[in-house]
Amino acid sequence: MLQISPARAMLGPNETDLFESTLRAVAGVGLSGAEMVLVVSLVAEYTRGAAQGAVGAALAEQRTGISDEQWWAAREPLFDRYFDPERFPTLTSMAAEGAFEQPAGEGGYTVAWARAGFEFGLSRVLDGIEAFIAGRSG
Repeated sequence: MLQISPARAMLGPNETDLFESTLRAVAGVGLSGAEMVLVVSLVAEYTRGAAQGAVGAALAEQRTGISDEQWWAAREPLFDRYFDPERFPTLTSMAAEGAFEQPAGEGGYTVAWARAGFEFGLSRVLDGIEAFIAGRSG
């Protein structure tokens, strides 16, 4: 599905039903018609982009035959050798607090991070839409 461009949708009855359903989700919240289309497009495009990243992460092991654990383990000696905590103090402090630990959930490291990133980002997108709507209504 991600290889099919949404730029020129087929506009058949199923596609139109889907668009109608998504527009209905934001109907009556104080947006103009054009803003409704833009909000629906924003969420759809964010979701599509996040899905592309997640699919790429999920397929990495399949395409290379190397798991996330193997990939990181192979790079660890280089990282240990060339990483200078004084040069990268922010990264160093973040690592010390566990910022790069694998998020909970199924899948390897990159898949778990893709999922966590999607959930975090979608919440921020929706928060922004909520703030936009609230700002319009005073």
